[in-house]
Amino acid sequence: MGKPSGGTSGGGTSGGSIFTTNITGSGSVGSSLYIDLGLIPTGKRAWLGNTQFASPDKSCTFSIRKNNSTKSAGTDADTTQMTSSAAGPTTGTVTTDYYKNGTLHTVSNISTGVEHWWLKIVAKSATVGSYYNSINYTLE
Repeated sequence: MGKPSGGTSGGGTSGGSIFTTNITGSGSVGSSLYIDLGLIPTGKRAWLGNTQFASPDKSCTFSIRKNNSTKSAGTDADTTQMTSSAAGPTTGTVTTDYYKNGTLHTVSNISTGVEHWWLKIVAKSATVGSYYNSINYTLE
């Protein structure tokens, strides 16, 4: 499991103040990597605004996953996929907007205080390659 190399900062989507937090990260990935995006506070949900993913060295699938209720581990058994995007040398940076027509489409469950959310990166090849991610979101 990894940690984002960036941090949180003010930001959000272009022209909007709904998505007030941004997580950026970069690093190396082999065949699979779970990155802990953090604890979702009690009574809150993570609402996705938009994401950007890039993998210049190899093709990867990036998925944002939320923990199932009362779970906190970064495993397939303890998480459920919220989104998925593929990126690689031929696709360049892939940007996805989850705030469509003024409606929030992608949210986590309401946290009981133990649930985290995760970025899972999977590649068909175990050869190490680099990745970059940027996720705009808010907790409400």
